[in-house]
Amino acid sequence: MPWFRASSLIFGAWAVVFLFFPRYSNELGGIGYVTSKHAEDWTQIVGLFSVAFAVLLHQAHRSANAEARRIVARSVFSLTLPCALLMSYWQLIPERRWIRLDLANIALLCFISYGMFVQAEFSRRRA
Repeated sequence: MPWFRASSLIFGAWAVVFLFFPRYSNELGGIGYVTSKHAEDWTQIVGLFSVAFAVLLHQAHRSANAEARRIVARSVFSLTLPCALLMSYWQLIPERRWIRLDLANIALLCFISYGMFVQAEFSRRRA
């Protein structure tokens, strides 16, 4: 499976939503969300990071260098797995409220984490 391409498309979709529609994404994803310019600014920052990861993953997909692909996979894995665990904690422990959007985001983060784990080849030794 082209893990880098799929992950790039997911991050690209998140980038568009978070960067260009911060208020809508906050209202859709937040239970009892109160409109806040500060929260929208943070959402746009997450959108910028998503753009960066989408570009990084797209370039890794196009790269022929196996070592560069492994480094990118390890870097993305080190971001996505903790994010999935943290999002799960935020939803499960404090309020025990799960909404479908959170479940979808956590599932996508786990999907990306698994793909990057496969691509990272952690058991491979350097020569």
